[in-house]
Amino acid sequence: MKTCSLQELEQSSLRDLLRQNPPEFILQESNNCFAAVIETFEDCPEALADFDTSDWMNLAEPYTYQLLERWTSNRDDILEIFEEFKNAYGFGSTMEAMTYSIIEDPEDLAVAITNAAMTFAARTLLAVLEE
Repeated sequence: MKTCSLQELEQSSLRDLLRQNPPEFILQESNNCFAAVIETFEDCPEALADFDTSDWMNLAEPYTYQLLERWTSNRDDILEIFEEFKNAYGFGSTMEAMTYSIIEDPEDLAVAITNAAMTFAARTLLAVLEE
């Protein structure tokens, strides 16, 4: 895995590195959720490597209420990333993408979609940095 050295980060910000090597889908900072991932890891992009083994809920927003607040305030942006997630992994439907999630009520679905979308955004950012 190639990580950006401190010297590279001092010379250009994480946002600059993203502009030089954008992900396949162009969300960038126009998507509030993707921008939140960038902002969260701006000072420590090496921490994105943890997304190889874990997810957004366990690494960044461990409380259900945080994910529900993000869903409520950024639903369209989350759904935009979630659609990219489904396409990237070949899921034909939302329920197929949520196969391994426990969904007992609508809030559970919102949390699962938000977690999947934010995790995908973080993994996408990691992939950009590794290239």
